[in-house]
Amino acid sequence: MKITVEDSTNREKILHMEVDDDRLEKHVKQAIKHHGKNVNIPGFRKGKAPSSIVENFLGRNWLVNKALESLIPDVIQYAIDEHKITAVATPKVTKLDVDPVRLEARVALEPEVVIDDYSDLVFDDSTETIDEKKVQLSIDQLLEAQAIWQPVEKPVGDGYMAIIDCAGAVGDDELMSVKSTEFIISPGNPIPVPGFTEELLDLKIGEKKQFNVLIPDDFTREEFRNKQANFNVNIIGIKEKILPELNNEFVVSLGEEDIHTVDSLRNRIESNLKIQSEDQLRRTLEEKIIETLIDRSTFDISPLIVEREVDQMVENQKQSLERYKLDFDSYLERIGQTQDDFMNQTKESAENRVKRSIIMDKLVEIENIKPEPEDIDNEMNLITKGDTGLSKKDNIIQRENLKIMLSRKGALDAIISRTHKPNTEDKKKTSNSKKDNKKSE
Repeated sequence: MKITVEDSTNREKILHMEVDDDRLEKHVKQAIKHHGKNVNIPGFRKGKAPSSIVENFLGRNWLVNKALESLIPDVIQYAIDEHKITAVATPKVTKLDVDPVRLEARVALEPEVVIDDYSDLVFDDSTETIDEKKVQLSIDQLLEAQAIWQPVEKPVGDGYMAIIDCAGAVGDDELMSVKSTEFIISPGNPIPVPGFTEELLDLKIGEKKQFNVLIPDDFTREEFRNKQANFNVNIIGIKEKILPELNNEFVVSLGEEDIHTVDSLRNRIESNLKIQSEDQLRRTLEEKIIETLIDRSTFDISPLIVEREVDQMVENQKQSLERYKLDFDSYLERIGQTQDDFMNQTKESAENRVKRSIIMDKLVEIENIKPEPEDIDNEMNLITKGDTGLSKKDNIIQRENLKIMLSRKGALDAIISRTHKPNTEDKKKTSNSKKDNKKSE
């Protein structure tokens, strides 16, 4: 087999290959064996006809085309191994002749990145101050989550739930038709249209009301925009939200270990909010570091690597849609995009993801991060929880993934430790303000 290798741009090599007859015949015989056992040839039992009979029956050209399906990846891999090329994505065939078999293929090499000096980076972000107001907000949200809706014999009020029958139309076209449907009464609620729930205020059970509402110009159904909608509503029932009382009994009912009093609940919430604030700060710093370094860096990346990332992202999206019984075309229709729009948008995201990954691996190299084996063991134990059921292959893959994760985290840790100079002035002011308030009390 004749092979020549040509250097190309964008971190690629071009393989030129001419396949010898012996290699082609080997794959043709494989095609005869594979497809011959599935055809019925007169005068022979299924799968028992001689190779020459199968070849005549199926046709030489058909068999050669089938042979190419295994021949092409075989000869490309042979060429890559023969010339010791480190390929990082599936090669792409750009030219193919059949008689004789000649082909060209693009092969993606490891991308390269040059990162400018980043020793001047400084980030002054600080954790969010957790005060009593934020703690109380979390408690209020907790109480809201535990609230019950209780039927009442009162007029509809703000924050109440109205159970209604409703028919809505725009001219002769139906807008909505519901029976015994619940609506939360809240000024500004855009469902079904802005201004609808306000019309239900002060109505009582059994009351009916007819009213018009102007549909806004950004309504989802374009044909109804800026038109009057007519509604006929019948109030079937009314419910009021009842919040539980904040006391020790309520706290115990939450079933949280070591939390039995209101004070212990406040302390736990404050602690959790501080942890969340620290986690958010960490994510913010990581994002700023990576995005800054992407802007400061020069990349040389094969388009084949980006194409691979696009394919993976699209496949993940399709699998996600399948879980909701949606096909890809219906999804595109719902979000108002063509396939080209979606692919272009996905390509931008894919390029960014590829660059982020390249930057992270380069930082590991620059910062000389090498995770200790025991750290990998600890992470492995956390994931498997002592389960030793992983196959040897899966165990190796999992450990390698953990090594990459810990290496990248270590690189960011090192950079954050040097570049993070939090602004403490605001916190000092807040702290002094609290002290002044206590003195005045």
